[in-house]
Amino acid sequence: MELQTVVWYTQGRLEEARSGALCVADFYEKLGLAGGAEMCRTLAQQIHQGLDNPVASGQPPLDCELL
Repeated sequence: MELQTVVWYTQGRLEEARSGALCVADFYEKLGLAGGAEMCRTLAQQIHQGLDNPVASGQPPLDCELL
């Protein structure tokens, strides 16, 4: 799911990428990996903010390292 999230993000499919990041965060929480869960939730939040402020170039609005 983590890889699929990266693919969706790269393709500019931000809604799917956000949903995927949240699913991965839930999975990490169930495994007791709080750091991974926090990272994924932060990514999902950044993607959500990008959805609120679309970039005219069509490129994903984030400049960060993915999962």
